[in-house]
Amino acid sequence: MKKPQLIIGGVQKGGTKALIDYLAQHDKIYAYPHEIHFFSRDKTYKKGFDWYCHRFDDARPDQIAIEKSPSYIYTPHVAERIQAVLPDIKLIFILRDPVKRAYSHYWMNVRKGLERRKFAEAIRAPQQPEPETRNYVSRGFYDEQLQQFYDIFDTDQILILQSTDLRNKTQETINKVCDFIGVEHYTIKEIQGKVGAQPRSKLYSFFLSYAIQSPLLRKTENKTIGKIRKKLIGFANGKPYPPIQPEDKAYLEELYEQRR
Repeated sequence: MKKPQLIIGGVQKGGTKALIDYLAQHDKIYAYPHEIHFFSRDKTYKKGFDWYCHRFDDARPDQIAIEKSPSYIYTPHVAERIQAVLPDIKLIFILRDPVKRAYSHYWMNVRKGLERRKFAEAIRAPQQPEPETRNYVSRGFYDEQLQQFYDIFDTDQILILQSTDLRNKTQETINKVCDFIGVEHYTIKEIQGKVGAQPRSKLYSFFLSYAIQSPLLRKTENKTIGKIRKKLIGFANGKPYPPIQPEDKAYLEELYEQRR
């Protein structure tokens, strides 16, 4: 039974998808193609560790198996769950400017039909206990979220990356990851990144909210329905979203500065 040797645990909207796509280019790395969220979602966690490990059955014996689930960093008790079954695991967290992360997170939810408030209202609303898909502010409290992992794992098991480095010093950053997990350096190929966008129309967002995001469709494991849902969400993209308002940016910058 193959066990993962590396987990990319966050942050949401921080570049985890780009990171794992780059790593998947390495011949000695098997990157599971979907987010599992095994340790962060109780319903999935109840399926058992064997079920989790079988996600990596396609990995060759000579490959390092990896997965990425951005929910791990902000969900309580995840570090304990991981350590109980994977005490020697390597962990990577890629961090992004928390203000930019919050704004990107907000527009992702608008595009999916999950958010109808103005950004100014959404960031000033009380944050809810996790999991809560609209916690734009609290998911940027990285120090507090990372502490659960530093309390349990040795520091040499954790690598912190910056999203700006992955974007501007891509090869150097990937080389750092290779050294961390013990594989040879390789020359990366460019991948196509996503551009943040606002929805095509309010009507389309309304449709997504009540149809594509319905409990019935969200619970199903039918792959065809899942692909259709992703296509529709992708089609919802319109023009790039507008710049953040200066007063909202200043509000968040002050808030995050106070938490340091």
